[in-house]
Amino acid sequence: MHLSKITAAMTTFMILFGASAVVADHDVPGADWMPKDKVMQKLEQSGYTSVTGLHADDGYWEARV
Repeated sequence: MHLSKITAAMTTFMILFGASAVVADHDVPGADWMPKDKVMQKLEQSGYTSVTGLHADDGYWEARV
């Protein structure tokens, strides 16, 4: 997959599954966030098979795929 497609996919992922903009600590999942296991399931359903390092970062879930 080309880097631009990966960037677009991750940007879309962050928009769809990120937390709201008003979060006190951006490196801790908020109460309104999608659970980590559900995020992993969605990524796998989208065709990402090698997902590593899923963590909260700056108000969004971030992972290497």
